[in-house]
Amino acid sequence: MNTGTKNYGWVYHELIPNDSEEIWTDLDLATLTQNIEKMNAHLDSLDSTCQTITILAQQAQVTANTALGGATALFQQAILTGALDGTNAVYTVSPLPVNGIMVFKNGLLQHNGSTDDYILNASTITFAADNIPQPADKIVVYTY
Repeated sequence: MNTGTKNYGWVYHELIPNDSEEIWTDLDLATLTQNIEKMNAHLDSLDSTCQTITILAQQAQVTANTALGGATALFQQAILTGALDGTNAVYTVSPLPVNGIMVFKNGLLQHNGSTDDYILNASTITFAADNIPQPADKIVVYTY
């Protein structure tokens, strides 16, 4: 047996289960008002839940920012300036890293240090001689 509510223009009908047959009856204004109030209560509850989730997300971001020494954004993709020609080893990164930097070459995290993949000096990245980016390489930099 089917149950439910259907809208036929301006008149609402409710399908009421019966032992022997299905009977359609017009919903009175009071029942319709109660149904709308129930839906509004559910929407208010959902809105409250969404506000709680937003607050928790903001608190998590504040906690993460505090852990990173007060950074306002966790990671920001940076712009790397310099000729990607297979011979150039020196690039400028913008914005200037506040707390740190992550450099990826063809998806692999590069290591910073004089005996590693690159050296960072202020806003300048200098790749090691054996790690100079080639024209087909993809270099992605994130600052934080």
